[in-house]
Amino acid sequence: GYRKIENGNGHNLPHEIEYLLTEFDEMGFAPTNVCNDPEGKAKLWKSALVYEIELLLDEYAAIRKKAIEEFAKKLQKELPCRDYTFNGITYSMVLTSNIKYVIDKLLKEIER
Repeated sequence: GYRKIENGNGHNLPHEIEYLLTEFDEMGFAPTNVCNDPEGKAKLWKSALVYEIELLLDEYAAIRKKAIEEFAKKLQKELPCRDYTFNGITYSMVLTSNIKYVIDKLLKEIER
């Protein structure tokens, strides 16, 4: 599952990544190279890591959103829709049995 990381920028990081970052904090992680401010450098490293992970999560979310939109368009094209008029109002209707069939068909196409 996903849990919100306290110092993130509103993104939810996978639990395993959050756990790794917590482990680094608890170990007092600092770069092994000699520098004037190893703690500051470690904080910058962690900050950069969180930023890069957030970029990946944004990219993943965009890819998922696009895939869902494409699937919805295909679904809309494939579903047989009939218009019925009742009391002067026209309704577009789709049989639920058709929905399941079309979704199964589209999912099989995606798997290929």
